[in-house]
Amino acid sequence: MRRNRLAIVILAVVLAASSAIATQYWAPDEPHPLGPPVPPRLGYDAFAESYDADSVYREACAFIEYWQVKDPNDPDYGGIREGEDLPNIIQTDNTQESVWVWSRWREITGSADYDDAVKRSWAYIDKNPAWNEEGWERPDGKYYRLYNCGWGMRAEMMYRRATGDQSRKNYGLTCARFVAYNPVDINPVMYQNNFLCTAWAVGNLYEYAVDVGDDGLKNIAVTLAGQVKTLTEGAPEWCIGRYSWAMSGGAVIWGLHNSYFKEHPEEEEAWMARYAAYLPEELVQPSLGSWDNAWNAWFMLGHYSAYHATQDDDYWAKFEKVAGNLVAQDTDGDGGIPPSQGLDDTHDHTWVTSYLIYMGMDRIIRDLSVKNLAAKVGRGEIILSWEPAFAERGVGYNVYREEEGTPGRPKINEDPLSGEPPYEIKDEYVTPGRNYKYWVEGLSAGDNTRVNGPVEIKAGGLPNAFALTQNYPNPCTGDTTVEFALGHPHRATFRVFDLAGRMVYYHAGDYTTGKHELHLDLELPPGVYVYTLKAGDDEAARSMVVVD
Repeated sequence: MRRNRLAIVILAVVLAASSAIATQYWAPDEPHPLGPPVPPRLGYDAFAESYDADSVYREACAFIEYWQVKDPNDPDYGGIREGEDLPNIIQTDNTQESVWVWSRWREITGSADYDDAVKRSWAYIDKNPAWNEEGWERPDGKYYRLYNCGWGMRAEMMYRRATGDQSRKNYGLTCARFVAYNPVDINPVMYQNNFLCTAWAVGNLYEYAVDVGDDGLKNIAVTLAGQVKTLTEGAPEWCIGRYSWAMSGGAVIWGLHNSYFKEHPEEEEAWMARYAAYLPEELVQPSLGSWDNAWNAWFMLGHYSAYHATQDDDYWAKFEKVAGNLVAQDTDGDGGIPPSQGLDDTHDHTWVTSYLIYMGMDRIIRDLSVKNLAAKVGRGEIILSWEPAFAERGVGYNVYREEEGTPGRPKINEDPLSGEPPYEIKDEYVTPGRNYKYWVEGLSAGDNTRVNGPVEIKAGGLPNAFALTQNYPNPCTGDTTVEFALGHPHRATFRVFDLAGRMVYYHAGDYTTGKHELHLDLELPPGVYVYTLKAGDDEAARSMVVVD
């Protein structure tokens, strides 16, 4: 059980004290053994000021896969090891989390890179299902199976969504039924872990029940969530402002956001505006052996949920701040992070790395993703268009282009595109017949990014030759329009001459591939004039008539 892993990572003298904390009961008027509610404050000096969420996710996938048991003769085959310093702890929670992480990556990228790893994980889970994990024999230990069944539902839902494989559906349903039909004492003072894990499990139960269309399970989820809500309102500091075991009060905010308030959305904004204020911004826990990175991950998820409930930008800022702090914990760049800021880079753990992905990076990827990304050929250009896929949290977008036969991937906009969606940008520097790929990069307020795409298109239908058309109207009074086309971006020079060969008008400018218009307002005596266009080696001439 993860509640006992603390003993392996700290000194013996600390072990005794922490073991007492894990089993001690306390009354509301007694000091909490883990200290008072965490005061809101900023945290870690090594804040990752900018990062690409996709890259963090990709590296985490590889880190977790590295610590999977791959020997088919090993009794723990397919299981995920706890971490670098605890390779012999292999349990169902770590393994279910890996199924979610890899399945979601498959959904995002379409990549089958981890399909074999997912199959191995299921082999372990089949032998060690969530509802059989240790801890049910004691009133204060029942939380562990609830926690695991929450992850079991979430992993099976994501696996089914990413692959279309329905063969594991009974596993998720059994997890859901275990949560629904095995209630525990959730008094947050006596059994805080039961309370926090129930909030997490109920958030998953509601979503799972809706996913499979089971109204009975959905009604149970709403009832249990109502109990969590009532207890929270009676003691918000105890329920939201604290941390215990591998959980913290962010699980309560997320659990209610994902269950009770899905059924009663009209109540959510006012409730969150009042109670989400009890969420600590983040915890700085310097003592060796604590799990502050895990606690902060749950606080981060709470901030994210509070933002989506209230649209208060302060919660988004807190979410991004904590996310950056956790990303910064990967000091050796191996994709994993430790459970505590006080541990060095030889203590990276798979489970807290999964927390970083589910509660942080995936949220950033969702909110900086775009939909309906499309490209079409316009009048002398390629036009890109897109919309935000979810509630827009970006401060703008950059667009990058890759041209067939040309190295590099330049950005085609000067400043980030912002404003009201949908978005559109024209790429005028394209060559007829060439193939192009475009990427749209979402930018968050914290300078974090998410790259969407590519979308591919061939620049067909563009003018493929230099051309100069007859001015119109013709004859004219001097107020007239000339159209021309360039086969390549170039500097073009336009001149007008009288019949004596004197130049009476001059214009030069840089033009893109395609068609262009030049409006003239000439003050010339009546007569016949010749106008020319030159761009590189291409040149053409036409005549026009000016009348009174």
